[in-house]
Amino acid sequence: MDEPGRKHTRGELIARRIGLPLGPLLFLLALVVPLPEFAADGAVVSATTNVRVTLGLGAWMAIWWMTEALPLAATSLLPLAVLPLSGLATARDTAPQYFSDIVALFLGGFCLALAMQKAGLHKRIALRVVRVFGARPRRLVLGFLAGSALMSMWVSNTATTIMLIPVVLTVVQESLPEEGGSEAAARFGAACLLAVAFGASLGGVGTTIGTPPNAYFQGFFNQHYAAEIAAGTLPEITLGRWMMIGLPLVVVLVPACWLLLTRLSPGVPRKLPEFEGQDIIQRIKPDGPPHKSEWLVMAIFFAAAAAWITHAPIELAGAVLPLTGWDAYFAFGTGRSFITDGTIAITAALLLFLLPDFRERGGRLLTWEFAGRRLPWGALLLFGGGLALAWAIDTGD
Repeated sequence: MDEPGRKHTRGELIARRIGLPLGPLLFLLALVVPLPEFAADGAVVSATTNVRVTLGLGAWMAIWWMTEALPLAATSLLPLAVLPLSGLATARDTAPQYFSDIVALFLGGFCLALAMQKAGLHKRIALRVVRVFGARPRRLVLGFLAGSALMSMWVSNTATTIMLIPVVLTVVQESLPEEGGSEAAARFGAACLLAVAFGASLGGVGTTIGTPPNAYFQGFFNQHYAAEIAAGTLPEITLGRWMMIGLPLVVVLVPACWLLLTRLSPGVPRKLPEFEGQDIIQRIKPDGPPHKSEWLVMAIFFAAAAAWITHAPIELAGAVLPLTGWDAYFAFGTGRSFITDGTIAITAALLLFLLPDFRERGGRLLTWEFAGRRLPWGALLLFGGGLALAWAIDTGD
């Protein structure tokens, strides 16, 4: 995404100039060029106008996203204009995709991350990472990698990164000199930042709520194979079933990624001349014990994580685990629950805006003045645009 004041390279400018006309050109080509026919149920099926529009829109958005001909968030708004103008869907049907349950889940996760930052909880997390994993460079990289992976299993990858980047910067800035650091010290800082990014991606594999593709697949599978699931020929994908496969992958991939970061690229030495473990602890150590507000934010985070895990039934060896599946109590006689992951995330966010911050009179754990300026609205629009495109593909003839 565009950063204020950042100068673009010559290659980026050339890519933008090429991508700007190429996107709509591909859309127009998809409307007129011959497309291959295929056989389905003994009949020959040719591409309909709706298929052509959806295919062209996908190519248009992909080109503009890759070349950043427009800001990513602006490109994400294309479905709101193209789908109604092409007659594929009305704006009334398209617009709700931009605030679907998944987008609500991300919004709530971002609010949790910002509340931790506002309360200063990220400094205590940094201190805990240093004390648990040790103050040596390679161990700290492992700490950030494992912490990011663990957190990303329950909070979106983006929210996890937003939450941990201040923690990483706190440790790196306090442990290394501002000027005159060695090349090895620079590699250590880069490895810490990459550990958060890679850990968030790897941890998201562990659960269905960790990253959007997992949730998309879960929803697609359970919806399109509802008859087979009801008949018992296919198992329903639940969070518990997913974790039985995803969690072992995380356990294997996190150490492998740590070895890659510390031994190969960028590479981190065992010791750094600028690095003094006790000095780091003293520099990042918060003043005094945890405040009531910090405990409250932490309690809301763990309550939300517990609710995400247990609201749907978790089956193990053919039996439903106790204290899971409580969302059935909110079915209200309809046979289906009204509780979703987005519901839980927004409820947590509302609690943060509602509950008092004990450090300031009349304050709240999270204020709109603080959150409104820091929420990544562009990322939310990006998710919404992707969901609108996926919806158009799914509903198109």
